[in-house]
Amino acid sequence: MPELPEVETVMRGLQNLIPTLDVIEEVKLSQKQLRFPYPKKFAKSLEGFAVEKLERRSKYLQFVGRDRVLLNHLGMTGNWREAPELSPEEHDHVLIRFKSGLSLVYNDVRRFGYFDFLKRSELADSRWFQHLGPEPLPAENLDVGAVVETMKSRKAAIKTVIMDAKVLVGVGNIYASEALFRAGIRPQRPANKISRERLRVLVESAQQVLGEAIESGGSTIKNFKDSGGSSGYFQTRLQVYGRSGEPCVTCSSELKSEMLMGRNTFWCPKCQS
Repeated sequence: MPELPEVETVMRGLQNLIPTLDVIEEVKLSQKQLRFPYPKKFAKSLEGFAVEKLERRSKYLQFVGRDRVLLNHLGMTGNWREAPELSPEEHDHVLIRFKSGLSLVYNDVRRFGYFDFLKRSELADSRWFQHLGPEPLPAENLDVGAVVETMKSRKAAIKTVIMDAKVLVGVGNIYASEALFRAGIRPQRPANKISRERLRVLVESAQQVLGEAIESGGSTIKNFKDSGGSSGYFQTRLQVYGRSGEPCVTCSSELKSEMLMGRNTFWCPKCQS
């Protein structure tokens, strides 16, 4: 599943493709449904919509207009590319044609992605955003102390807590494992048993990992591609994720893995406590 760095990478790619105030002239949909039904009269409602800017909130792409927002969640396999027409055999589902001549196609093999078209004034309280915690980036905008206090109040395993979007958005499985390794914290430790100082280090480590992943274009895990069809390369810098049985890059101990709350979890038994 694309995580925050991958979605940010797609968003930046789309920013480079869509001219400011480009107007949607036509929308075509495939016959197949995505994870949730399209909004009523979705294709017709988008005609004449001018895109002022692209933004990201958590793992959502936002095509922002003057008073409305086209929202897109990539699900597990969603991606965008330039293309003149839909190609059903390639799992294309949405074609957006702009006044500038640009045509974008949304492709989603597993069809877990979805769209919505909302008033900007309703976005924060929508079912998509109302439960979301703060953004980890830009780092200077995050109240780390407040996040630490929230984490300190939880009894669950720290990996589960750092991945909870109500606590901090966008820290998915890959980057949670990497941040915990950098912070020297074992994933299974209860959050309320960890000192505030170490929790602060963890939050800052998560910010660093996510920032580095964005600069690397994300991680090539399964079928992630950016809006230009390219894959990221942060996976070449992963220190624990997917490396069970291999030597730790710091101490050479054998890395371990186990399922934690249904997610494969990786750590070093010597470096993390």
